[in-house]
Amino acid sequence: MNSSSRELRQPYSRFIPLWRILPVLLFIATTACTPDNKASKVFSGYVTADWLYVSATNAGKITQVMVKPGDHVTAGQPLVALDDTAEQYLEQRAEAEEQANESTYHDLVKGARPEEIAAIEAEIEEAKAKLKFEKSQKVRWQKLVDQGLAPKEMLDEITQRLKVASAHLKALQAKRKVAELGARDDQQAAALARVKAAKFSKLLAQWQRSERTLKSPEDARVEEVFYYPGEVVGAGTPVLALLSEKRIKVRFYIPEKQRANFHIG
Repeated sequence: MNSSSRELRQPYSRFIPLWRILPVLLFIATTACTPDNKASKVFSGYVTADWLYVSATNAGKITQVMVKPGDHVTAGQPLVALDDTAEQYLEQRAEAEEQANESTYHDLVKGARPEEIAAIEAEIEEAKAKLKFEKSQKVRWQKLVDQGLAPKEMLDEITQRLKVASAHLKALQAKRKVAELGARDDQQAAALARVKAAKFSKLLAQWQRSERTLKSPEDARVEEVFYYPGEVVGAGTPVLALLSEKRIKVRFYIPEKQRANFHIG
């Protein structure tokens, strides 16, 4: 989970422990006292430091502050927890939507269930039996009509029933084929798109929840804690301030004649 932070580059006007800048001061004093520095043993200047302010991306109530002023923290260490009840619900809803859309997609891809296909097969067998019966009836009545023992209208009626039975069987066979093939390509594509959208919604919900825990962006020391459990902070409002060694700077002025005695590093 990533922390949300912002740097406010301002002069550090509060107390800085002497031990933090002692090596620099000793270096300046030692250099200033060398034989080559007879012109001046004191340099004027000042100490500055940049605080790193840690804040939340969204407003919320603080539930836990895990550090106190003076604590040393490492990069990635949790510092403050905000209430994440709403984010938990959003994540659970996103997971449910993802599962529902995946089920719909798989159902469209694989076609009808075995039970549905079995029911269609049963209808097909019944239609075949009906067609076979109508064919036998036509043969029987054809003989009677040819012998003059039955009216031609009866044969016409049997022929019509045979056509209906044949058409019904073909319709059932086509229905079975469609059931085995599954949904159309465009329907499957739309369902797959919904699955992908649900996955992104889930990732967004997880990120929003992770943002409710503020973490240290670097190794530093906790200088100030501005808010405590139970208090509500706005988006971008600093909750605490950190200070690392690399953010402390000593600025001093060296006469031009003595600059040759100072070297980078």
